[in-house]
Formats: sequence, C-alpha cells, structure tokens
Amino acid sequence: MYDYCLDFTFTSFNNSNVCSIKLYVNMNVIRRSLCKSRQIKVHYLLQRLYCTDDLEGGVPLSFWSFEPAEPAQNQPVIIMHGLFGSNHNWTAISKKVARATSRRVLVPDARNHGRSPHTHYMDYSLMSEDIQLLMRREGISQAAIVGHSMGGRTAMALALNKNSAVERLVVVDVAPTRMEAGTFSPEYRQATRRATLKGTSLSTIKHAQEVERILETPSNFPEYVKALLQVRFDGEPTLLEARRSASDQIAWAVENELIRAFLVTNVTEENGIYGWKCNLKAIAANLNHITAFTSFNQQYSGDTLFIGGGNSAYFTKADYPEVYRLFPRAQIVNIDGAGHWVHYDKPHEFMQHLISFLNAPSDQLQST
Repeated sequence: MYDYCLDFTFTSFNNSNVCSIKLYVNMNVIRRSLCKSRQIKVHYLLQRLYCTDDLEGGVPLSFWSFEPAEPAQNQPVIIMHGLFGSNHNWTAISKKVARATSRRVLVPDARNHGRSPHTHYMDYSLMSEDIQLLMRREGISQAAIVGHSMGGRTAMALALNKNSAVERLVVVDVAPTRMEAGTFSPEYRQATRRATLKGTSLSTIKHAQEVERILETPSNFPEYVKALLQVRFDGEPTLLEARRSASDQIAWAVENELIRAFLVTNVTEENGIYGWKCNLKAIAANLNHITAFTSFNQQYSGDTLFIGGGNSAYFTKADYPEVYRLFPRAQIVNIDGAGHWVHYDKPHEFMQHLISFLNAPSDQLQST
C-alpha cells in the first residue's frame, strides 16, 4: 500500500526523447525509519529529475522537512550540506533543532547531490536560486539559513544576493574567500600521505592540525573526484559490499579511512545496479566554481554566526577581515579540537552555539 504516486514526464532539450517516471511513496515506512518521536512530523519529497540544462529560476530540490509538535512561531530553518554530502548527514541535528527552537526545519539535497536534480552547471549563484525556488514553493518568505562548507557558501550567496529572504545566517567552517591549491609543499603533502591514519581520529594524531588541513582542503578535491570516477562495480551482492569495493578502489587517492567512508555513502543501488547518487561528472566540470566564492560588493546586514573548527584550514583568522566586510554583524566562534566537520567532531558544543543563536531575539545579538 502506497500513500502517494508521483508521476513526472520530461522531454529532452530538443523534444526528441520523452521520459516518464513514477515514484511510489509509503509514508509510514519513511516516518518509522526517520523519526521515532511523535513530536516531530516528517515530510519527504521524493524527486529525482535528470535535467539536460538548468531550469530558469532554480531547480526543484528534494528535501526533508521536520516540524515541531506545536505550530511554529518563528521563521523556518533551512540547513544545507557540503560537497559530496546529502540531507541525511543532517537528519539528527535537524530533529534537535526543530525541538529546541519550535521552528520548522527543511534540509534539501543540493543540485547534483542526493535525490535532487542532475544538471550540467553548478555555482553558488545557481544554488542560491535553488533555495529561493524551494522557499517560494513552500510559501516561505524568510528563513534562518544554516550552511556547512559548500552549503555555507550557498547560504552566504543567498544572503548577499537577496537580503530579505534571510532572517539570520549561520555559516559552518567555510570562508567567503577562495581556497587556493598548493598551500602546502609537495614534499610535505607526500610525507603526510605516508602517515598511517587508519582507525585514528583526525583530532588526536600527531600533527593533527597540519594533516587535517591537507586532507580537507579543496586542493584535494580534484584527486577525490578523479578517483571516484574511476570506480567500477562488478556484481557485488549487497550495497555494503559495493561500498567496501568503492572504498578499496579510491584508497590510492583518499588514504584516510574516515573520509573514504564519508565519500562512499554516495554509492547507491537502483534495480540491482550500483552507482553514484551524486553527479560526479558535473561536480568535476564545475569544481573551479565550487572551490571559489564570487566577489561581492554588497553586504548582508542581518545577524550572522560563523562557527569554525579550531583544527580546520577552511576558516582561519586571515578570513576575518572579509567576513566583517561582507557581514558587519557577524559573530565568530571557533571550537577547539574540531576539524572541518565541526558538527561531528564536537556535536555538543556545536549545538549549544547553534541553538543559542537561533533562539536569541535579534535585539540581543551583537557583533563581536
């Protein structure tokens, strides 16, 4: 028994091919698997479009929506994941945010990620348009925007391009600047790549800060994408085995087991065939746009919180002048012992800062 049948029909750009897709959705299964608490209502838009080009005004994103038990009193929260991630990475946090803030929380998959549309192009202007389309479709005129890494840059682009749509802004471990390749010498990179990191927390190994910076800088993304594109699946019996196989195949480029485990969560199965949820070819083609951030002259004058990892190179004191130039009301918090994935490394500290900021009346928030 299915609750919904979503029927999509598409034509190619030259109208020569027609594709019809039916998606059958059992909401009870989704509710049971995602939310044991009766105090949170869960909605899921199952949507996977294969686009030959971008749609004007953004593409419709797949998303989770978490609602508080009582009617929401404040503007919704929209949380955006990073490169190679998906909305699943933020499920647990989203539930806690909905409970603690009494706000509706929407967590979309970015274009070319998860179950959202596959498109040829992606940059922060286009991805901010995707969020605006989501807001229009959901009847949201203004929201609190939270973004990590690539999602943080999308959040900043949205705030700077359309001030009125953003009630307040949270940017997690990313700067409004470009991270250039070659920050570290080839000799040092080779030496750290020889380090044995398997089974060891990035926060506790020797020279943790330097090693983590190398492993998590965008200068490594081309190697990651190249490795992922070379993965071949050969009749693995289960999804778990397929992910293990993919992990083994990319080990030459991604030596850290923790990062490999994160990347291979993108391996999926459809009708017995294994492949990638994310659009690797589009990500590879647009990597220069993803690792860059557009130069802006306008400011976002709303309340803003930057949360950085003390061991991460994505967000450092060198970025502070540009942060304050673009976001004059910005507060900056660095969490000691956390790397780029701040919300995983130090979840308690991260949630304290996030919830406090989202719940604070605007007149009590002051830039520091």
